[in-house]
Amino acid sequence: MMRASFQDMIQRIEDELAASYGFPIAVSASSCLTQSAEAAAVASENRAALILRTDPVQDELEVGLYFKPDLMATIEQQNPLQRLDSHNLDAFCVAVEEVSHFHLVINRVQAGQGVSLLELEWQGEVDKLLIAGRVLEQQTGDPHLPQLTRMIFDHSYCYTSQQDLYEEAHRLAARYCYKLLPELQSAPSRKRAGKLRDACRQTYELLWAEKLRTINRL
Repeated sequence: MMRASFQDMIQRIEDELAASYGFPIAVSASSCLTQSAEAAAVASENRAALILRTDPVQDELEVGLYFKPDLMATIEQQNPLQRLDSHNLDAFCVAVEEVSHFHLVINRVQAGQGVSLLELEWQGEVDKLLIAGRVLEQQTGDPHLPQLTRMIFDHSYCYTSQQDLYEEAHRLAARYCYKLLPELQSAPSRKRAGKLRDACRQTYELLWAEKLRTINRL
């Protein structure tokens, strides 16, 4: 299996997100990767972290993405862009989630809008399925959405200092994705990832209260 450059993989993820949601890449996540001691301290026991710091003098928001070296090694040695499978799906999803967080924050700042931690985590959970499905479709001709949905939402665990918030985001994202599945599966296999993208795109720019109403209507 060909080794992957971690930076190239982050670039690929953000290209897929930008194409799916139709936003320009104002700041590239791949150029904001950091292994600084400060970032590692912020991440603490987490495998990855979005680093945000405000500069009150310059009135600027500084952003960075930190990933633990062992997660980066897993992705580089078991290239998910060549073959996404059960051995590298978890590491790949961590990367997708953090890039999702990065761009949602940037996009909301540019729009002069805020974003809650619950919405940030919900979007990251949904984007795991969206991007993993897109990659699998490119590799196999089928996004395997039922299997992916089970692996992402039924067979994954995360222990954080904000466990309740994460579990609520996970529950809401699982409900959203499972409710979409019957309609997605009714389409030909090569059109399923596109239908998922279209559904996700309809909610992306909504504020959280509107997203919740959309989830509850499904």
